[in-house]
Amino acid sequence: MKGFVGLVAAVALAVSLSSWADEKIAAAANALKAGDYNKASEIAMPMAEKGNPDAQLLMGIMYFGGRGVPKDETKAFKMYSLAAQNGQAAAMHNLATMSYRGEGVNVNYSKARAWNKQAAEAGLTIAQHDYAAMLESGIGGDKDRAQSMFWYKQAADSGYPKAAYKYGFMLDSGPGANQSESVRYLCQAAKAGSKPALQALGSRRSMCR
Repeated sequence: MKGFVGLVAAVALAVSLSSWADEKIAAAANALKAGDYNKASEIAMPMAEKGNPDAQLLMGIMYFGGRGVPKDETKAFKMYSLAAQNGQAAAMHNLATMSYRGEGVNVNYSKARAWNKQAAEAGLTIAQHDYAAMLESGIGGDKDRAQSMFWYKQAADSGYPKAAYKYGFMLDSGPGANQSESVRYLCQAAKAGSKPALQALGSRRSMCR
């Protein structure tokens, strides 16, 4: 699906998720980022088994990529599921992406949409964008332009360029159109390097300050 960003399995995102409350989790995340996968798994595995959702997220990332443990998408999905049940938003989004792609589980667009919705409501910017994209396209459920625009705006206001472009583009015409706001969001995306936003602005590029 065009616009669906995908799996939040990158180590860079894992270590940038708000501040890690637990020093051991932070140490595991930093080890994972540094490529010391054995150290990361040695720290995170016992914590994950004891129910720590951040450790479960990290173990899901490691199982998905085969980092420090044998690659196993089914185990990754299980770890993400445990973390999501404990409120881990990035794990919810990973479940959405795996359900969408059929990784570690059968393809299920409705579940992908439901997980993205939960992650979006929990405040995860990338999930807000992806949920908006599913609402816009009708993947996994009915199309809903108004709700799609709402969630694109949430992600755009959090500084997400792809969402700023989509929201600005949707504001350019159709129900809820607002030309001045369209330009504002398209400019926001263009300044962040979005080529589609530059193209959408056309001769209005001079309005960006």
